[in-house]
Order: sequence, then C-alpha cells, then structure tokens
Amino acid sequence: MQTQTAYQVNAKEGLLRNTLRGNAIFSVISGLLFTFAAGQVATFTGIPSTIVVLVIGISLLPFAIIVFRVATSSPLDKKGAKTIIGMDIAWVIASYVFLFVAWSMLTVGGRWFVALQGEAIFLFALFQSIGLRRIQ
Repeated sequence: MQTQTAYQVNAKEGLLRNTLRGNAIFSVISGLLFTFAAGQVATFTGIPSTIVVLVIGISLLPFAIIVFRVATSSPLDKKGAKTIIGMDIAWVIASYVFLFVAWSMLTVGGRWFVALQGEAIFLFALFQSIGLRRIQ
C-alpha cells in the first residue's frame, strides 16, 4: 500500500516535474545561444545591442539551474514552482511588449523569434500551472 501511494504521488507530480525539466533545458540552450552567439542573435533579430542579448543569455543560465533544482527537489517545492510560473508569465508579457514597442526595429526573423519563444514560454507556464493544480 505504501508503494502504491508513493507511486500515485509521483505520477501526479509527473507533468509538473517534466515540464520544469523541459523549461530548464530550453533555458540552458537559449542562455548558451544568447551568450556565445550574441552578435549573431542580435543581427538576426535586429536588436541593435549585442550587450542586451549577452545579458539576457547570462541571466538565463542561473534561472535554468534554479528551475532544474525545483524540478528535482524532494519533496516538490510548490512555492518554487509558483515563482517559476510567475517568472515565465512575466517573460511572456515582456516578450509581447517588446515585440510591440520594437516592431519597426526588428527584422522579420526577429519578430518571429520573439513571438515564438514567447509562445514556447507560455506553454511551459500553462503546463506547469496545470501540473501544479493536479498536486494541490
């Protein structure tokens, strides 16, 4: 009976933990890309400052570590998950504000890039929220 209960708890946490892991992986890849190819990303998107891209990249790396730690914490850190969801929502809002404000500055590829990464983060926030509701 104890094993079954532990399995049920782990199964309920699966969506949240897996989505957090995906978020961490996406953040590491994005952070490394923005850090080590800041010039190319700035050129592709039309962002005039390589420094802005570099700072975003560097800041994504500790975020990814935090997300991974929450994903693998035992017991699951619900408060940490809520904080990550809030940060993801803030990122999505900031992405669309940036897209609106910088529309004329961005290249066509840059507009798509900003919109698609915003949508990807929206999906992480959505599935993390669903996963969190399942365990509450």
